[in-house]
Amino acid sequence: MSAEPRFRIPMPPDGVWTEADLDALRADVPFRTEIVDGNLIVNPRPSLWHNDVIAVVRNKLVGAAPAGQWAYPDSEIRWIDHGEVRRSLAPDVLVAPKHLRDEKRPFAPPDVVLLVVEVESRSSTRIDREAKPRQYAELGIPAMWRIEEGPRVVEYRLTPDGGAETVQTVTTGTFTTEVPFRVTIDLDTLR
Repeated sequence: MSAEPRFRIPMPPDGVWTEADLDALRADVPFRTEIVDGNLIVNPRPSLWHNDVIAVVRNKLVGAAPAGQWAYPDSEIRWIDHGEVRRSLAPDVLVAPKHLRDEKRPFAPPDVVLLVVEVESRSSTRIDREAKPRQYAELGIPAMWRIEEGPRVVEYRLTPDGGAETVQTVTTGTFTTEVPFRVTIDLDTLR
């Protein structure tokens, strides 16, 4: 006898996920969800270490941000093309204008996002290392950090041809960058 699944995710009628489908689903599921070109991406909730790293990084970014910029944890970037959501990505932290918070926006458009941070989980290793740098670059986002256990910080930047290139990998001491603004993070705080 097979066990009944604890949770079922209903498929949209035409098999392509839309903004309305995603918003309706998020009210009912205990998972993190994203849309990439009409496909639903589902991830389990993050670990306590993962959440702690998000808090440390977000606080460092808020402390270093110039006036008018802000660091948003567990937020969403939606790329809308011809009225349809083509991508809905949920980085662990994103840096964008502070007015989005004041306007109570539910998501950030990619053209105002300056940085995304992904904290790697066992369930997201392949996506965070292979797909996410490319996807964020395709949206024109200037910088991405990937933080792994260890800790290890990998910084990517947008190339002139719209790709993503690794500009530094830091495994000891401090991670310092000038993009999107000067910030330094002691890697010991990410353990």
